[in-house]
Amino acid sequence: MEIRSKINKTEEELDVEIKNIFRSLEFKSYYKGYGMWITAILYVASSVNKGETNIKMMNVYKFVSKKYHSSLYQAERDMRYVLEKAGKERIKEIFNVSYKISNISFLNLIIEKITNQNDNYC
Repeated sequence: MEIRSKINKTEEELDVEIKNIFRSLEFKSYYKGYGMWITAILYVASSVNKGETNIKMMNVYKFVSKKYHSSLYQAERDMRYVLEKAGKERIKEIFNVSYKISNISFLNLIIEKITNQNDNYC
């Protein structure tokens, strides 16, 4: 994933914005993957602000799995589960995209949203 824009928001502002987006997508906050998504997005935002532009999804899973004391596989699965329960078709409709929604494509959509690269959704 390549990101060119710095994210000029505090972690608290990002947390609130992410949770608002998740509410609009009807994500259930009691799923373990919900917290993992927030952690993943904040990790990517922090990495971008440190000057990293090419972030690998595997590194995101490593970071999240360490924080949640789980395996890489379980982190990926818990995050995917949240997307499946929210409905990938609903996500595609809200973000106005036609491609397959995977963890990395969803993460890209959220990062685009919080960097204000595309304000046509949510």
